[in-house]
Amino acid sequence: TQSTWGHLLSVYFFSCGRMEKGSRVVIFIVAIVGCFAFIKAINPTKNQLLPIEISHSEPDLEGCQKGVNHFLNISSLTDKEIRDLVESAKEAKVAAKSENPPGWFKNYQMALVFTKPSLRTRASFESGFRRFGGGVTYLGPSDVGIGKREAVKDVSRVMSRFYDVVVARLHQHSHLLELACHSTVPVVNALTNYNHPLQIMSDLLTIVEHFKTGKKLLEGKKVAYVGDCNNIVTSWIQLATRIPFHLAIACPKELSPPDQEALQKAKEAGISKVEYVNNVSNAVKGAHVIYADVWTSMGFKESASQRLKYFEGWTITSEVIQNTGNPQTVFMHCLPAERGNEVTNEVMESPNSIVFDQAENRQHMQMAILRKLFRK
Repeated sequence: TQSTWGHLLSVYFFSCGRMEKGSRVVIFIVAIVGCFAFIKAINPTKNQLLPIEISHSEPDLEGCQKGVNHFLNISSLTDKEIRDLVESAKEAKVAAKSENPPGWFKNYQMALVFTKPSLRTRASFESGFRRFGGGVTYLGPSDVGIGKREAVKDVSRVMSRFYDVVVARLHQHSHLLELACHSTVPVVNALTNYNHPLQIMSDLLTIVEHFKTGKKLLEGKKVAYVGDCNNIVTSWIQLATRIPFHLAIACPKELSPPDQEALQKAKEAGISKVEYVNNVSNAVKGAHVIYADVWTSMGFKESASQRLKYFEGWTITSEVIQNTGNPQTVFMHCLPAERGNEVTNEVMESPNSIVFDQAENRQHMQMAILRKLFRK
């Protein structure tokens, strides 16, 4: 490109002495435009080098595999299965801290297929599965390009040939459904834009342990979620269709409400009391658990400044916890937390916070779910 610039400028200066001033300007502009066109031709942009995107408005669910156990949402579990998983997770927690952990997953291979970054999900799966004898391969966005570089069903069929379980953390829920449809091995939902069942099952374990509720699980307890009505909320609502508790959801009225289909199913189930409000004080009154999440999840970062305006006065402070009127109130957060936004640093570090017990329990509940899928 340097030689191109030199050649064009040489032509320009050679011609300058033979032309009128106006002609010189025209020739110079033509030379510049021509040079940029030449450079673009020999140096394509990054966008030109990207693979053609393959996308589906609806997942391809034709010809789904039969008889394969997956973990995609909480509503697919029975009351008994939920209770069994809590007990199994307790067992996994003890086993993980023993000097000689059992080889539950010896000779098993797990693939982590992630299109979204992660700390807790990846770390908890990798460390837990290896601790119990299994092998793990992490495949990030640049490795797979699911639904972009390659059709979802093709990825699913290939992964089934190499691995015993596929853990998928994906942007689109439709991709998860298609991945599971065509897989001959279990697929685990590690988060989509629709729900996050692993998180809420782990949170259930944490609450049961903290309040020592045993077989009652969340019966007689109130969980108040304060924040954006996102995938976390959907999974909380789905849990409310399976076991009894009081769920209060508070989201700003300017933002999208909870998933209406999930709310309707909770109402039809009639097992739990589920309410949706647009202010913090009503939601947290009498709450045993105040639960928060970031105000601007991935996919909304570009509108963060506007969204923050809707959350003015929604920060969980020590005063908010005191105003529940319940001396047992604890604070939970699925992390990562933006301290100073949805929660103060004081609350995060207070005795009311069980956030890091909650984070640890991700591993133990996930190992319990894998044992269930492998029938271990």
